[in-house]
Amino acid sequence: MNMNDWRVHKSPTVTSTALKYACILINIVATAVYLLYEQKAPQNQEALSTQSLCLILFGIGYAARTIWSTCSFRGYEVSIGEFTITITFVPLVLFSLGYCHINQANTTLNTFGQATTGISLFTFFYITGSIFGTLSEWQRTQFKKNPRNKGKLFTGGLYSLCRHPNYFGDVLLFTGWGLLSGSWINLWLPLVMFFNFLFAHVPDMEKYMKERYKAEWPEYERKTKSLVPFVC
Repeated sequence: MNMNDWRVHKSPTVTSTALKYACILINIVATAVYLLYEQKAPQNQEALSTQSLCLILFGIGYAARTIWSTCSFRGYEVSIGEFTITITFVPLVLFSLGYCHINQANTTLNTFGQATTGISLFTFFYITGSIFGTLSEWQRTQFKKNPRNKGKLFTGGLYSLCRHPNYFGDVLLFTGWGLLSGSWINLWLPLVMFFNFLFAHVPDMEKYMKERYKAEWPEYERKTKSLVPFVC
């Protein structure tokens, strides 16, 4: 296994611990700026709408989930690459979500996003994505904690629906968040994530999984879709 793989579990060094908490700090600061921006009423609105309040809650929820998962699930070292992604991608994502919402308030999508149907649909995407991302990690962590499962491949829970439910969850979450922001521009978020997962993260991860779980992986791969449950 490549020692630079982000799944390597080992005793954290001072550097990796510093990077981990730097990632947390970046998430807090970026989210705080996003929330301050979202408190502004969009064009032609005198006060915050239900849509804006939901977007604020989305930001708080995402930051809380990210910080909790970083502290709870990441016993491995945080790499420079992962830190670089956090310091660049997270602020860019939050800026795009906030800026486009404030400045795209008259679009057809935004009008739909202000309606009860739009808010309900996009919130469903966000919550479902959050559940897939967080619950799948928790289920796998609990499985790995059991000494009897040492060296075994986890294929239960959400991992029975697709091989990378955490990645699918992130795509779904940002689809809902981006659409609720009222700007088609923000669909770049789930699209970039989806193709990055499909052509970069998933192949690298599965190359390792095939080597580690030689007996179990072929059957699991044959009967379980990769990224989107029951689709692909």
